[in-house]
Amino acid sequence: MKRDMVVGATSGYTFDQIRYWINSLDRSGFAGQRVVLVGNGDDNLVRQLGARGCQVVTRAALIGSSADADGPTTFLDRDMCVERYLLLWKFLSCLSADDVGFVIFVDMRDAIFQLNPSKWLVDHIGEKKLVVSSEGLKYADEPWNRQSLREAFGPAVFDYMQDRLVWNCGTIAGELGLLRELSLNLYLCSRTVAYADQAALNVLLSLEPYSGVTFFDRGEAGWACEAATMVGSARGPDLSYKFAGLEPLFDGDAVYTRGGRPYCVVHQYDRIPAWKVRLEKRFA
Repeated sequence: MKRDMVVGATSGYTFDQIRYWINSLDRSGFAGQRVVLVGNGDDNLVRQLGARGCQVVTRAALIGSSADADGPTTFLDRDMCVERYLLLWKFLSCLSADDVGFVIFVDMRDAIFQLNPSKWLVDHIGEKKLVVSSEGLKYADEPWNRQSLREAFGPAVFDYMQDRLVWNCGTIAGELGLLRELSLNLYLCSRTVAYADQAALNVLLSLEPYSGVTFFDRGEAGWACEAATMVGSARGPDLSYKFAGLEPLFDGDAVYTRGGRPYCVVHQYDRIPAWKVRLEKRFA
């Protein structure tokens, strides 16, 4: 029987910094496998993750030490921003599609689960094989993403992408085989400049086969709230008039779509001080 799998990646974080991710996943009702890819973590972190039912897979186990790694370590950093996709590809390559259903790859430090991600995928993804969520702004309108895309791929690719919505790379879920191949593509395409992973994801999603098999959630279905741009107080007035998304709702306890559905994942919640206080208290 296939089981879904939630995967996180951490490097340089303590258990306290990622416990809200784990606590919220526990309370969501998720019954699948939990895996944490650890790039730089001490024995205490590994022990605590294991005690919470997580399978811990270290960078050394997947690609060896820095001296004998399969690829360059230029972008090895606290967040493993780019290298996490190499680790994910290596790990998923050891698994069988006969055993694993959906793989849910969500940032650990600044994301919590409000709903069971397996149930959300069954209820919403239909015939699609991958799901991503919108940041509600076009590339031409958002300074950080605009600069990252230009630096990574140059003016011609930026011209091609500038009128497209930005899709967030920290809240991805998909079928094992597709996410495995996407992970390697992301790693290969992100080795241009640091933190190019989101630019790479967006370019790849604009192309086949990904464009035809992806569920692109603009906020209506409630896969993930990308708070840094979807919430007006974080977005700021300069970007608000360019915002093409749906402002989320917060009732002091949970985050909802404009239509009143709880978001499955709330990402970047720590960018909103009131949300951070209430959500971390809820999932302490």
